[in-house]
Amino acid sequence: MGAAPGSRSSRLILTLLAALLCNACSVVATRPRQEMANTAAAIRAAREVSADSVAPEFFREAEEWYFKARQEYRLKNFARSRDAADRARVAAEKAEFQAILGGSKRVSINSTSEAAPEPAAPEATSPAPEAAPVPAPSSEPEPTS
Repeated sequence: MGAAPGSRSSRLILTLLAALLCNACSVVATRPRQEMANTAAAIRAAREVSADSVAPEFFREAEEWYFKARQEYRLKNFARSRDAADRARVAAEKAEFQAILGGSKRVSINSTSEAAPEPAAPEATSPAPEAAPVPAPSSEPEPTS
């Protein structure tokens, strides 16, 4: 008349197993923090050798993949974010390598120095001479001689 008693329980087990596998992907997936940091460092290194002007195609590709990695990270698609970050890092390394092959020299880019210039170093550490006290003005006229 109906389905065999064992087939209903096997369907239930398969459904639960499928749901468990789908949920496990989002629970087990870790945030690709290290991959994102490595990619940011690779892009910064490529920029230090002027890869944005010497090897613009690889550098642009790296920036586009890094943008996509950050988008996917915000959406919590960590597997896609990790993949995009890895692609961005590889493209940035290619850009850096092409720039170095092209004879570009490394120029250190310090993110803090771009925001505000370094304060000037103090001239000498000798103590300042003390100034003579200035008399307070009086309301009496000065005597004439």
